[in-house]
Amino acid sequence: MSSVAAHPPIEGSRSRPWTRRAAAWAPVLACLAFALVFQALREANSDTPWLIDVCRRMLSGERLYVDVIETNPPASVLLYMAPTAFARALGVDAGFLVRMSVVAGVAASLALCAAILRRAPAAFREGPALLAAAAAATLVLPALSFDERDDIALYAGLPFLAVMAARAAGAASFPTASILAGIGAGAAVSIKPTYALMYLAPLPFALWRAGWRAALADLAPWTGAATFGLYVAAVGRYFPHYASDVLPALREAYLPWRRPLAGLVANGSTLFAGLALCVGALASRGRPRPATETVAALGALGATAAMIAQGKGWPYTGYAGAALAAISAGPALAAHWRLGARRFSLSLLALAALTFEGGFFWFDSNGATPPLAAAIRALGPHPTIMSLSTDISIGFPLATESGARWVGRENSFVIAMTARARLMADPNLPPDLAARLRGYEARDYSIAAQDIASRRPDAVLAGDADWKDGEWAAPMPAVERAMEDYAPAAHAGRAILFVRKPRLRGASR
Repeated sequence: MSSVAAHPPIEGSRSRPWTRRAAAWAPVLACLAFALVFQALREANSDTPWLIDVCRRMLSGERLYVDVIETNPPASVLLYMAPTAFARALGVDAGFLVRMSVVAGVAASLALCAAILRRAPAAFREGPALLAAAAAATLVLPALSFDERDDIALYAGLPFLAVMAARAAGAASFPTASILAGIGAGAAVSIKPTYALMYLAPLPFALWRAGWRAALADLAPWTGAATFGLYVAAVGRYFPHYASDVLPALREAYLPWRRPLAGLVANGSTLFAGLALCVGALASRGRPRPATETVAALGALGATAAMIAQGKGWPYTGYAGAALAAISAGPALAAHWRLGARRFSLSLLALAALTFEGGFFWFDSNGATPPLAAAIRALGPHPTIMSLSTDISIGFPLATESGARWVGRENSFVIAMTARARLMADPNLPPDLAARLRGYEARDYSIAAQDIASRRPDAVLAGDADWKDGEWAAPMPAVERAMEDYAPAAHAGRAILFVRKPRLRGASR
């Protein structure tokens, strides 16, 4: 059988003249151009610069979870290691190189998805529309959260969903692509294990359509499981302090701290995913949905369930569900337009456009840093700084904005905050659990006190949770003793900047 017969042309792609093919790929190229320009010019988000700094410190010999404390698993840090190392060698901005690397990674992921789905023309009837929707959902929609670890988890996992759709449509196995897709899915689950729901949700549909024998014969799930297993083994071998020191605190303090269920359901990411799924369902009335749309829709439900399971409700944690819902709706809208009913199609397109715009601005949000950068710059070039804050969005981002050098082992005291919140919310906790929670809180602030005493930062940012009777109060005696040589120099709202007294006297002269 010829190669042409083995790989039928994509409808709407190879069967068109080159001019129409170019027009079909124009939306994808436009999305890629937008991502390159937008990501090159935009400000940094609240999370990624800290993880890049963790990589820098590891490259300088510091040990993760010992010399630098991070609550995320190693995969979330190691994502940024290669571009940070290259940026360091080349002398360029690491944040910029990270974002450009993610753009390249998304392009590679979409290319692999297209290669997989070419083998299943029945699943790829709306090929150009599907790729355009995927490009918009991955290169435009995420906006400021583009290089967040949750977003990268989706980019890595998309080829696995493409394999599921292709197999559900009756395509033959594609070993090389399946292995690559499995590695991506294993990496996505390594970033956050809850993203396994993104694959489990469409699994019954894929098994039903492809048959369990064909599904089990594919290399993708086995490669994914092996990748995750190797990662878990590597964490135990090379990052033992994550299991011994960080995981217990996460399990007992951080993970139980959740937003109310009603707030998670009414979350912007959930609403976007719900609206996009409704648009796709309305556009598909009277038309059998291809496997690609069904798998993407079910994956959206699974990813949204993962966001609710995490319980935090931050925009980027719901991105995967929103993106998959958009990918599912895009080709359905294109098919509806092509089949007629233009007035109804225009209404659906208008709703889809408004939904997409709202999603873009939702994911483009960033935590506001207090206006203290000028006070930090007044201390001189690149002053050293650390934070006593429980809010990740004001400490390290403010240091980055003002050109200061971070010297603390932690970037926020979220474990201390969540341990205290759990103690205050339930005074009837078992005594042994309450004692451990108080120990987690004390350990966080003890690290802060040690860092202030030994590293002598020029400035310390404090605030939010540690206010009593309208004034800031040290969270524990050890911190109070370490702060004896510091005095308030500026404040904004409930954030206050402390400066070492000799520097303050020098500035006053």
